[in-house]
Amino acid sequence: MSRTIVPPPDGTDHLAEDAMARHPSRPLAPSSAPGPRRQVGDHDSPTRPLAGPSAPRPTPAWRGRLLRGGFLLGGILTLIAATVFHYAYFLPQPLKPTKFYLVDTIFQAAVAVSIMLSAATVGARALRWLRLAPRIGQDPLTALERALLGYALGTGLLALVTAAIGLAHGYYPPVLIAVVLTPFIIWHRDLRTVLRGLNPGPIFLGGDGYRPIASRPIVADPLNTPCALLELVPRTVFESAMAAIVVSVSLLILEHLIVPFWGFDVFMYHFALPKQFLALHALVGTPGVPQANLPYNNEMLNLLALNVQAEVAAAMVQSSFVATAGLAIFALGVRLFGRRPAWLGMALFLVLPLVLAYASSGLIDPQFAFVTLMIIIAVEHYRVQPDRRWILLAGVLTGIGFGIKYQTVYIVAPLMVVLIWASRPARAAAPDGEALANRRNPQGEPPEAAREGQRRTDGGGYAWHWLRTVVINAALLGGTALIVFGLWAAREWIQVGNPIYPLLWGGAEWSSARMIVYKAQFDNFGSLHHSIARYFIATFDWYLHWQKYDYSPTPPGPALALAALAPFVALARGTRRVRYGIWLLLWLSIASFTLWGLVDQLVPRYVLPSFGLLALLAAVAIDRVTQWLTHALNPRGRELIVTGVALLALLPGVVYAVQTRIQNDPSSVYLGQQSYGAQLQATQLWPSYWRTVDYFNTQVPTNARVLGINLAATYFFDDPHITPDMNRDVIVYLAQVAPTDAQKLTWLRAHGYTFVIYDRNVTQWSIDRDPDHLLTPLYPPFEAFLAHALILVRSLDGTDVYMVPPS
Repeated sequence: MSRTIVPPPDGTDHLAEDAMARHPSRPLAPSSAPGPRRQVGDHDSPTRPLAGPSAPRPTPAWRGRLLRGGFLLGGILTLIAATVFHYAYFLPQPLKPTKFYLVDTIFQAAVAVSIMLSAATVGARALRWLRLAPRIGQDPLTALERALLGYALGTGLLALVTAAIGLAHGYYPPVLIAVVLTPFIIWHRDLRTVLRGLNPGPIFLGGDGYRPIASRPIVADPLNTPCALLELVPRTVFESAMAAIVVSVSLLILEHLIVPFWGFDVFMYHFALPKQFLALHALVGTPGVPQANLPYNNEMLNLLALNVQAEVAAAMVQSSFVATAGLAIFALGVRLFGRRPAWLGMALFLVLPLVLAYASSGLIDPQFAFVTLMIIIAVEHYRVQPDRRWILLAGVLTGIGFGIKYQTVYIVAPLMVVLIWASRPARAAAPDGEALANRRNPQGEPPEAAREGQRRTDGGGYAWHWLRTVVINAALLGGTALIVFGLWAAREWIQVGNPIYPLLWGGAEWSSARMIVYKAQFDNFGSLHHSIARYFIATFDWYLHWQKYDYSPTPPGPALALAALAPFVALARGTRRVRYGIWLLLWLSIASFTLWGLVDQLVPRYVLPSFGLLALLAAVAIDRVTQWLTHALNPRGRELIVTGVALLALLPGVVYAVQTRIQNDPSSVYLGQQSYGAQLQATQLWPSYWRTVDYFNTQVPTNARVLGINLAATYFFDDPHITPDMNRDVIVYLAQVAPTDAQKLTWLRAHGYTFVIYDRNVTQWSIDRDPDHLLTPLYPPFEAFLAHALILVRSLDGTDVYMVPPS
């Protein structure tokens, strides 16, 4: 149905005047111009009726309230039914197939959405405290960037609150439910802001009742709306094609979220520790197990979902960071290069095998990538608008990032070079800064940024003022990051007596010899082990021997190959903004991969944010090179050629996504042909492991203290007092503190252990990945100790259960 805006009787189009006043450099497109039109909410122009015989009449307010009430009542009843199904049928019968599995998915999705909305509400309030709300025509913060920054802040702050409750021994279901629901009650205004940002034309939140979407006036200016999602509405054929790819891959990911394809580490500690915390109602630490105490921010979000026995909801929360990381790449691409590279960069990122492998795994790496990308965006905002609130925001995000994964340093360290360059006083006179300052002074007053730059250069030496600015910015960012991360360090200090375990002092529980073994767990990849040049060309070896490094079987070939063209694009013709963006991403990518190789932890997901930067570089290379080769064609012809080339670049990733879907088909579960529990057991670990779990959960008291040696996944054991050996070095630790058999037995009794579980399958796996032979010589004497000093209770195809004899 055709929609036009009829001008008022005086012949003046006030909507066009308003848009031109807000953005004088962006003329309002005529109604016949190609591309989508944007809708604005009722509050933007409540008196602009539509005319013509086909224009629908506004629905009466009482009918709108009735419709909203009906939707609300139906949603509440559906949620109640799904909750009853989850607790009364699904949980008591985990091995029974059911055709109503999707009913349980409604419950899982409701839990996940509640946690995500709560985090977004907290983030919106935090942004209000920082006074970084978007001011059209004055502030470069877009609605999409504001939503992403708020979600990054909110998830980190919500996790911090949850950790604090754990230190106070308050992990009880009512308390944790209140953690999720309290922001909805006390910050309802921010909740409405979040909902408006997700609603493309506030249907249910409008102040004048419900009206159909078609009856709303439209303008061409996309910034004239608070909805963040409207920035993703395709405007061209190219964007429509990219949107189709993004939606298709997202649907594949969403299907796997119904029955997640779990990552192995999830059940080792990302779910196992929160389950233990919930059973003991507090955060607990294991001084002898380093990986059990790392400051994973995500574990707190998992804990909120596991609190109501919704592990699939926890995976949904973690997978939301895949979407937000893609949107962060889009936002960064728009800021640096424009919409076309932004769309292609997001699509290239989502079809990377590494991203698809972890999209529904429940692992923490997508949040790590998302927060790291938002740190880059915050620093870029400071470069354009020299307001130190952006430095504070970047510092908070950096502290949250370190609380998620220490590998945040791979991007933050080289980003400090960018911050130093952005802190130079002369940038206030640059065209971008001057234009921004002029927009902030519409009455013709001298630009504040220019005045500040003049004071800096006139009042003293240029180098001195630059140094002073750098010191102040570094102090603000570093101090803020240290305060936020310090909360996680304090949590760990309270748990195990070490703020960054085991990287700082470890006391009697740690030694330099054990640190060598700990590092050796990562130092066993590729064909360049212990060669002189390994630190400098390790990433190339990783690319050639991908299968040795991670679970994903194929490398992101198109992105890496095309990103290599980016330097040539930067040297060729291009705007100043494009050249700056290319050199920025090249610097961050090269530096982060170099640090990754130097640290010698060649696990690709540890540099997942860098793959996002590579995808954006590849998108720029495709766009610029294709545009240059087809400069003789008309604009529509060039767009079609760019679209075809982009689809060819995306084809390998799309094929991999389809193959992954076929190989890991989850439909048998939600169609009722297989139970969720059976599918979980079929895809995780090995058959003998599950027999050990069943035996232990039925035959061993749940209050018994148990030491796991090379134990694969403690999540499935009901005993909350089990100590897992997640880094496979407890044997090394015992060889250090208790070298003889008698001392080992005394150590077990002194720590109250009554059972020991020894997993020989994981032991063999560790031996196969022990090139330095640091662990291999220790296994035979330890197995002899188990056989001679302890009592074998059960042995099931590789997993042995021993009882510690009483003294």
